Amino acid sequence: MNNQQLYLTIAVAPILSLVIVLAGYIVQNVNLNARVAEIKGDMRDLFNANGTMFQAELRAIRAEMAKDQSELLHKFADLDQRINRLEQIVRR
Repeated sequence: MNNQQLYLTIAVAPILSLVIVLAGYIVQNVNLNARVAEIKGDMRDLFNANGTMFQAELRAIRAEMAKDQSELLHKFADLDQRINRLEQIVRR
């Protein structure tokens, strides 16, 4: 093997490896993009098919949360009144 062949081998091997890795990256990226698009389509179809049900459940959850919030506010008001009474007793 002469010097030219050695230099050519040393120069080509890393470049060839880089090209192979780059090609694999591009193929994987295309596959990943296709899969993400498929999942987005499935999610869109699922939401369109069950959107009314999701909205009804969301309304029910919001109503329950509003009721719970109202109950908590009443309990806090009651506790505030009790604390105020205790403070008045202590001040006397």
